[in-house]
Amino acid sequence: MFRMMGIAAIGTALAAAAYAQDVHSGPTTRAIAEDYLAAYSIKDWDAVREYYSESAVFIDPTSLELGFNNPIQWTGADQIISGIEGWGTSLLQYNVHNVYEASGRVVFQADAVVTYANPDGDVVMNYPITTIITVTDGHVTEHRDYTDFAGASRVEEN
Repeated sequence: MFRMMGIAAIGTALAAAAYAQDVHSGPTTRAIAEDYLAAYSIKDWDAVREYYSESAVFIDPTSLELGFNNPIQWTGADQIISGIEGWGTSLLQYNVHNVYEASGRVVFQADAVVTYANPDGDVVMNYPITTIITVTDGHVTEHRDYTDFAGASRVEEN
């Protein structure tokens, strides 16, 4: 009986090891989310398109604070990129304080330092933000922002 339990335990361990190796043979969910966010930050739209699934969504429920009638909810790479380009930003730098992964989602707690192109000189704002990136089958299926617009501050040039 003990021999059968030992064989079963070894079989279970080998199956778990094989599963772990198979699951981790490609980029991790966190690596995909981090690489996507890096491309998003420098507005490398060709790279961003490669990360998005066909039905990817970009959602910001906190955007109502900007005076929109409805919160931002864009679907598909074209609509998402067009919407972001409409912000008039030249740079979207994330200064990440904390990042963790849970259930296919990668949560970034950060300050988004956003540079807006302006004819009279760039305006740089710092927004506390939580960004949640959902990755499914190696693609970004959802980018969800929770931005603290009330806590934003202007970054003065040195």
